[in-house]
Amino acid sequence: MNVNVFFVVMLFTIGAVSSKRIRYQRCPGRSQGRGEIISVDVTPCDQDPCVLRLGKQVTFSMKFIPRELVTSANIYAKGIKGSIPIPLPIKRNACQGYGLNCPLKAGVQAELVFSLKIPTFYMLRGEYGLEASIKDQNGNLVVCGKIDLELA
Repeated sequence: MNVNVFFVVMLFTIGAVSSKRIRYQRCPGRSQGRGEIISVDVTPCDQDPCVLRLGKQVTFSMKFIPRELVTSANIYAKGIKGSIPIPLPIKRNACQGYGLNCPLKAGVQAELVFSLKIPTFYMLRGEYGLEASIKDQNGNLVVCGKIDLELA
């Protein structure tokens, strides 16, 4: 498994232990978008920023409310190590495999969820930023958020 796959694991994952609503911020240099993030949760996580253990299952959940009808959506994600962005090789269709049922109605809360196991590469340890955005059928930004994580 390569470093890019690791970031996918970090970004979207389903596990079970303790969950924590974590701090997030709007993506730097981007407009607000056509939606609003309500919360970001990571499981297992008991502190903010979350410390994720290599080799463990992790779940990422983002609740958001689109302000307009979204008939189809794409997800874009990247890991950030220092100032180096690392695009993640994920399936772009946000309406398949992430818990979203398109069309997403304006004003109705939706939840994006993904789950994977974090690879056990020793060189992956350290602090990371994760940035994920959802764009609608016209390529317009719906939501974009960034969280900080640590791999141990």
